[in-house]
Amino acid sequence: MFDFGSGIGSTIWAADEIWKGSLDEIFCVDLNENMNDLSRELLQKGTTHSENILNKTFYRQFLPVKHRPGYDLVVSGFSLLDFPDTAGRIYLIENL
Repeated sequence: MFDFGSGIGSTIWAADEIWKGSLDEIFCVDLNENMNDLSRELLQKGTTHSENILNKTFYRQFLPVKHRPGYDLVVSGFSLLDFPDTAGRIYLIENL
């Protein structure tokens, strides 16, 4: 799963609840480094499957340069609203 604009990790919690640890990798990108840190801290202290999730959750502050590997599920909750114009949104969608 690839979560763009992952924030405090709400999508991670939901995915863990729905798929009960069956995701192989969770890749989170959020521009705010503090959000990444907070998400990691919340995962360490709160999920039922926390050890399993922590071992396969990775955080970045920016989109990767290369688009490999691909992901079966891409989530972008509210991040599209942060782009000021349609061209920027289309570019992001194509890259996700």
